Amino acid sequence: MSEKRKVIILTNFNQYLKSFSPIIVVQSQLNMLLRAGYEPTLIVNEGWDVPEGSLLGSVETKRLPNVVIDGVNVDEQFEQDVDLLEEKLLDMLPNDCTVLTHDLIFLPDYVKLNVACRRIAEENPSIEWIHTIHSATSPESLIQERAMFAGKYAEHLAEKFPNSIVAYPNAYDIPRVAVNYSFEENEVVEIPHSTDPIEGMSPLVKRLYNDLELYKPTVLMVYPLRLDRGKYAEANIKIMGGCKANDMTSHLVICDFQSTGGDKVTYREELKELALSLGVEDRVTFLSEFDDSATMEVSHETILELFTLSNVFALPSKSETYSLIAQEAMLKGNLCLLNHDFAPFRQIYGKNALYKQFNGANIGMNGFNGEITTSHSNESEYYRGLASNLLYYIENEHVLRAKTWVRTKRNPNYVFENFVEPLINEEKHVTGEVLDSYPSIFRIR
Repeated sequence: MSEKRKVIILTNFNQYLKSFSPIIVVQSQLNMLLRAGYEPTLIVNEGWDVPEGSLLGSVETKRLPNVVIDGVNVDEQFEQDVDLLEEKLLDMLPNDCTVLTHDLIFLPDYVKLNVACRRIAEENPSIEWIHTIHSATSPESLIQERAMFAGKYAEHLAEKFPNSIVAYPNAYDIPRVAVNYSFEENEVVEIPHSTDPIEGMSPLVKRLYNDLELYKPTVLMVYPLRLDRGKYAEANIKIMGGCKANDMTSHLVICDFQSTGGDKVTYREELKELALSLGVEDRVTFLSEFDDSATMEVSHETILELFTLSNVFALPSKSETYSLIAQEAMLKGNLCLLNHDFAPFRQIYGKNALYKQFNGANIGMNGFNGEITTSHSNESEYYRGLASNLLYYIENEHVLRAKTWVRTKRNPNYVFENFVEPLINEEKHVTGEVLDSYPSIFRIR
């Protein structure tokens, strides 16, 4: 495996403000790089101090001297400060590195660092620059800002920055961003902001998410239960089979707490055999086997975190009094599939769920003791159709579509692999997403 290219994130941060959006974006970029096995360096200004335990403090950090910027004139220290910054930066930037900047070529506060970096870029073509711009400022505003620094500096700042491209969070603005900063349109690329689905979640959920790559499946299901046969977990596994038959990516996490003896162990093995027979054993995870801490107890907080990630919840249970977990899954934006044969579900949840026939119920339709038995003439086709129905809702119901899209297409892993890393590795970049290989539901900018 080839050595990772050195990546530098260059800022002029001298104070930690947790709600300052460029700091949030930089933290996200560091997260992406670290997850992908890079060893990034963060360059800030003197005075930068971050809270203990912050990701921003866990990476190699180098500090530039603070310089005073006169917003009206080229001050007497201008050339001296530029020389100082150039000298310090040259010591910090290795050959053949990629530098990610933030508003360097845009904000007047950066002007001395901007000039210093331009000089370095002209003399060191092995250093590549990706300039993130956080605002598509009007040409009039840019002209006024550049005019503050009269003469050769105004001309210098109006020129295209050497050996660089510009990154902007949306593709729609690329034409005007290119014009404003003297770049060609094919030299301005889209790098959307990412949202980390597991930020602030428990270590168990984070490890589950990362190890199983739960940011990828179109259908992500969670089923919390003791392994009682009346819960009919078979249906959830068969839904995974239906997803596979429809070429849909999917994963099921079964939170099987307090299931360590007797028939519960036998039932788990039967469920695993079912998954194997359907060819979806890699799509089904028993939490008790993933982590010993989940063998006897899974915290309520953990279940809610998992429901925050998942988008579909199926409850094929034959016997319930209410099912609080269905309600909690709804609260977290999951599409809920409930057992049609178990009539109390329809009274409790009404039009807030989809109702499918799974395996009957242990109560009669008249509300008295009884038994309902359901069978399917072609079970594999039934579940294939059910999965197709799920895809319809994921594609067409706006809240569900958005929830799925953010988890699968705006998580840090996806944004890095599809937008950022191709630039670092000098691969040919196409403005916007390469859409043809993605499901139709995600073919949006």
